[in-house]
Amino acid sequence: MIETKTAVRSQVIPIEGDNLILPNTAIAEVIFYAEPEFMDDAPAWILGRLSWRDHSIALVSFELACGQTKPVPGPRAKIVVLNAISGNAEINFFALATQGLPQLILIDESKIAPIPNETETSQLILSRVIVNGEPAIIPNLDALESMLLTYKKIWMKRSKATA
Repeated sequence: MIETKTAVRSQVIPIEGDNLILPNTAIAEVIFYAEPEFMDDAPAWILGRLSWRDHSIALVSFELACGQTKPVPGPRAKIVVLNAISGNAEINFFALATQGLPQLILIDESKIAPIPNETETSQLILSRVIVNGEPAIIPNLDALESMLLTYKKIWMKRSKATA
């Protein structure tokens, strides 16, 4: 019997001091970094709003959302536009600020392993892993989308109250 390995086309996304691993299907597009439009009363982890393909989307700092310090966008900074996975029609896309260009990688079980005895305190991190010998984070996109939805509902109530 021939054993087949299941491999997932993924992207290694550089953030400040770490890398995120996302399946390729989660990524809608990678664009050049541009300063977002400021959003009043947004939590610090929402850097602002971008106009992308006739959509107004939130630009998120994963680092700030996890309680770390705000990274300074370097000369290689990019924005990764993500497809929302929750199925909620209020958020179809959102974006992450990165420190460089994501790299395509084919991951199978021989290339990824959990970091043993790792206890995570952030709800936004599903797991810390080793991929091809390098540490990386598998983010909890459901939790991040939930945070965005909560903020959007608050923002919409404030907008209606001031109208």
